[in-house]
Amino acid sequence: MDLTQKNLLNRGFGGAHISDILYFYDQLFPKYRPVRIIFYCGENDLWSGKPVDQVKGNFSALWLKIKEDLPKSDLVYLSCKPSPKRISKWNSYQSLNLKIKKLSRSEERLHFVDISKTLLKPDMTFHKGLWRPDNLHLNAAGYTKWSRVVHPWLNLGNKL
Repeated sequence: MDLTQKNLLNRGFGGAHISDILYFYDQLFPKYRPVRIIFYCGENDLWSGKPVDQVKGNFSALWLKIKEDLPKSDLVYLSCKPSPKRISKWNSYQSLNLKIKKLSRSEERLHFVDISKTLLKPDMTFHKGLWRPDNLHLNAAGYTKWSRVVHPWLNLGNKL
């Protein structure tokens, strides 16, 4: 995804769990005072065996900290994505997605973005040519599809 024309600070790290984000919270968020946080995390938690309710609880704890510490910041949650490698966890991913989507409906500064539609066809089969050889991570074509959904949320001049 080409983000070179945006004033962004990437604080993501591979393999993260939401509990890791909570642990490193002070280093990741408050000192930067972001206007908008684009957050993609949760799949690794579920893949490692954490129950959906535990992961949702960790997300809720993170959201409460952001609400309190950063009252002018929006949090945009990118949904857990389906992947060919981890399709066996898709029901768990969807369960977490639905819980966070429901929470976002009652929170003005919390937004849920479903990215699965960029990867799955209506018949629930995968679009071809979007994956690296590991069938887990997206390739450039996959991120290009994501960018159509994510880019509007990066337009910081607009309140979405």
